[in-house]
Amino acid sequence: PTEKGIRLISYLRENGAEFLTSAQTTGEWEACLKMIERGEFEADQFMDGIRQTTRDLIEILRQQSLTIPGAVFEPVGAPCPQCGQGVEANVAGFQCSAGCGFTLRREIATRQMTNQEIATLLKTGECTGLKGFYSAKNKRKFDATLFIEGTEIKFRFEEQPQTSLSCKCPKCDSTMASKERLVLCTECDFKVWREVCKRDLTDAEMVKLLTAGKIDLVKGFKSKMGKKFDAGVKLNLGDGKVELVFAER
Repeated sequence: PTEKGIRLISYLRENGAEFLTSAQTTGEWEACLKMIERGEFEADQFMDGIRQTTRDLIEILRQQSLTIPGAVFEPVGAPCPQCGQGVEANVAGFQCSAGCGFTLRREIATRQMTNQEIATLLKTGECTGLKGFYSAKNKRKFDATLFIEGTEIKFRFEEQPQTSLSCKCPKCDSTMASKERLVLCTECDFKVWREVCKRDLTDAEMVKLLTAGKIDLVKGFKSKMGKKFDAGVKLNLGDGKVELVFAER
């Protein structure tokens, strides 16, 4: 193994991920796969275990990301919000150059922050006009301003302009308003997000969906693998979620 590989193995063993370096782990997984082939073990149960292991591993490595052996730091030209000394960065994140304990991961809501953006945030207290964040909870992309309170980084959302749609809320019969990323009722809590499989529904499509409850065919969706496809859509009036409908073959 190379020097870098040796450092990686040592790092994994020292930070709770030693199972990745173990031949026993490989053997156990191969045994499970053979049991699945023979019908003696459920594939879903095996994959659930893999997913949980992956989540645990990611969290371990995130917590330790700033201590990766061989990490090279460079100054970002901004003061530490905790002690006023400098802040330095590496590929994983940011930390106080004086070692006061302040750290910040480079990834915020799945978006990789640049050194200049973090420098602006630390020097002025905010960084505006940031695009490309992603909410795992809502499964939606969003744009926001980042601002800092003490040493805590927070989001601030700009009010989006809105116009009225030529249809009524299917829940309370009030006026529906159109915004960049969603349409929503002006009176109750009903709302529908525009983006479905990496395609935004237009105002005209939204009106048809809200009025008829479905659209037989919408073109231009994209799968997680980037493959384009067409499908119908229908609206769940209970929670405002848009579901895909595929024609029977």
